[in-house]
Amino acid sequence: MSWIFKGKAKGIGRYVSNPFKKSPSQLPQSPNVPKTGLEDVQNTINMRNSENRETLRKKMFNYLKQIYTDYVDVGKDTYKSMKEHPFKALGYGIFMSSMLIFYKTSPSKTDYDSKRRELLNELIMCGSTYSKRSEFYLNEINKLDNSGLLEYKSCVFFSLILARKFSEFDDTYEKQCTQLHYPSRYNIFNLPNNILKFISRIVDIGFCSQWFFLNRNFVDYDIDEQEWNSKSSS
Repeated sequence: MSWIFKGKAKGIGRYVSNPFKKSPSQLPQSPNVPKTGLEDVQNTINMRNSENRETLRKKMFNYLKQIYTDYVDVGKDTYKSMKEHPFKALGYGIFMSSMLIFYKTSPSKTDYDSKRRELLNELIMCGSTYSKRSEFYLNEINKLDNSGLLEYKSCVFFSLILARKFSEFDDTYEKQCTQLHYPSRYNIFNLPNNILKFISRIVDIGFCSQWFFLNRNFVDYDIDEQEWNSKSSS
């Protein structure tokens, strides 16, 4: 029986061919397919993008070149003008340098608080002999600060410490409504009155890293005026 199956198996393997198995030469050849419209659009977009990048680079280069040329021309003209008018150039240089120094040395609110703490420590180090006027002034400033009534204004080249009418923590209607506490704010005939009110709010003026009223009230802070007055009267 085994030779029968072997013969059949051999016959099947020898004579039966696979209809689905074909040689490479018998496979159908695909014709040359032209590019689709989508590929053409993509190529056009890529070409336009490359052209736009080149145009942008060229425009940027021309812009920077123009700026460089303008600054060179301005520098040449300035140098020529300085040679022709040296005293005028010196005056401009001093003015610009002064403005820069004033801007850099304009004190801040932190500087004001630090200066107050420094003067308070110096006042404590004096012991029992100190100026009552300096102590009173410093206590009044501390009260305003603790109540949230101190306001800092930077004026670029100098600084102002102002006293508020309302605390920064106050959220009442009277504070929110400007017509109640500034009824004639936009009246030009009341301008002198508004200026006087603004001047009366000034607590201190900061200039060149110094505070005018704070330093003024601490002149001779280690001298008791009452003690000297009592000795002079006796």
